[in-house]
Amino acid sequence: MRGWRGEGVAVADAGAWWRGTMQADLKDQVAFVTGASRGVGRHIALELGRSGCRLFLVGRDAAALERVRAEIVQRFGVPCLFEACDVVDDDAMQAALRRCAEELGGINILICGAGQNRRREITRVDVAVWDQVMKINLLHGVMHLTRFAVPYMIQNKARNQSSTVVYLGTFAIRDAVNPAYVGIEPYLASKAGVNAFASVMSNTLRPYDIKVSVLNFGLAATELGLRSGPLGTGDPNTLIQPEDVAAAVLYICRTAPTVAPLEITLIPNRPVVWQQQQRDAKL
Repeated sequence: MRGWRGEGVAVADAGAWWRGTMQADLKDQVAFVTGASRGVGRHIALELGRSGCRLFLVGRDAAALERVRAEIVQRFGVPCLFEACDVVDDDAMQAALRRCAEELGGINILICGAGQNRRREITRVDVAVWDQVMKINLLHGVMHLTRFAVPYMIQNKARNQSSTVVYLGTFAIRDAVNPAYVGIEPYLASKAGVNAFASVMSNTLRPYDIKVSVLNFGLAATELGLRSGPLGTGDPNTLIQPEDVAAAVLYICRTAPTVAPLEITLIPNRPVVWQQQQRDAKL
């Protein structure tokens, strides 16, 4: 859709083509975004800031988070805080959620954007590698975080405010028999778990007017999709752009109270040729 802009470069107005048609107003809503220091998470944070959200960013790279925070404040003039911590640290995440609610006035939007992919050969992989992928992508980064955030989000119903939870999945779970995915079994398993968790949580949280959505997208121009990652391509312009994912997240957050987009799928619109590499990558 658009050429890859890379980190630190201004993002196009991803949601301009439909922004005026949605019913929900995101101005002054509080968004808690993990994985916000780079890639897809950064673009999601920027798009939510453009829409007037108050933002709380989480990631492991404090310097990168500060750059994103400064860009959001400078460009959009909205409050933006951050906490450098790991999503697998439950105590740190609970403290970050508490700080977000206290200093920004609640939590309306939860974006579980932290993720990791690690390709390993089955006979040589240390199961600790598998455990880490599952913890980041599913157990802690999605399930625990949702559990910790829900008590804050439940309060929004009494305030007549909307609440939305968005998980990032992958289109690859629909094509898991593809030989290109050999070696990333825990990644696919974790994302399949994310989809299952989203489905059941949509029913669990519906009585509290909390929408739950999972956004499954194909290979994107992030560390995961570029040549440095486990699935590499030499041409980032053939991939889904991070701002395209951000536009889809914004669409989910702005849907009317009468609709809940449980699952949205994005795939590249151009032919993609990739190669298997024994490397790691973060979303």
